[in-house]
Amino acid sequence: PAHRSPRTFPGDSKTGHYDEELFVGYRHFDKFDIEPLFPFGHGLSYTRFDYAEPAVNGEVFRDGADIEVSLRLTNTGPFAGAEVVQLYVAATGAPQDRPEKALKGFSKVALQPGESREVTLRLPVADLAVYCPEQHQWQVDAGRYELQLGSSSRDIRQRLPITIAAGDAGSLEVS
Repeated sequence: PAHRSPRTFPGDSKTGHYDEELFVGYRHFDKFDIEPLFPFGHGLSYTRFDYAEPAVNGEVFRDGADIEVSLRLTNTGPFAGAEVVQLYVAATGAPQDRPEKALKGFSKVALQPGESREVTLRLPVADLAVYCPEQHQWQVDAGRYELQLGSSSRDIRQRLPITIAAGDAGSLEVS
């Protein structure tokens, strides 16, 4: 989905304007509270999966650190199947011009009925950076974040809070 206005398509004077910025796809649906028929990351399966024992390797993270999120994935259905475990990150209290959440990692795991496996997703703190046009650089905003583990952008099964510690200027610069 994208903006549907004459300004964006077909545009004016042979110029189309890109007005949606970051709000395309699932981010557009989240911003405008639209329930899609098939959410981003949605897949069809003949089996079911349970997301249990979510854990993160810390509570407070600093520049240069890696966030490791793990969970126990179990095929609770009657058939063999594969699940794509998706990691989204939401900045708690983020400005209105930021997406509600952003996909930051995923792992596809095939399991037999009743089989379980530990799934770990690694996320460098630098991957939380957003571009700051005023300072002409990428930076990670300090503050509270929520790690969301799910089967699609709308099927979030587990949530874990973390904090990014501030640098001297209240954010971490990323080169």
